[in-house]
Amino acid sequence: MLRRALGLLPRPIAAARARSFSTDLPAAHTADATFMEAWNKVMPNMDPPKTPLSFMHPRPPTPSSIPPKLTVNFVLPYASELSTKE
Repeated sequence: MLRRALGLLPRPIAAARARSFSTDLPAAHTADATFMEAWNKVMPNMDPPKTPLSFMHPRPPTPSSIPPKLTVNFVLPYASELSTKE
């Protein structure tokens, strides 16, 4: 059983190294433009409907380096109930 586990262990690690991060990929808005072109061919006298891509804002650029200072806010949902019991 242990020999089988050791043989399967390197597989996910190698696959994770070959996979790129989502920040490396460019944002693709071609589906929205393609839909608008198809809509104008079928219904040229009507305004095209709003698609989810038209409501979404572009993602802010990710910094290439790690910031020197990180701020972490911890939320304690039961803090108010516990403070009254103490």
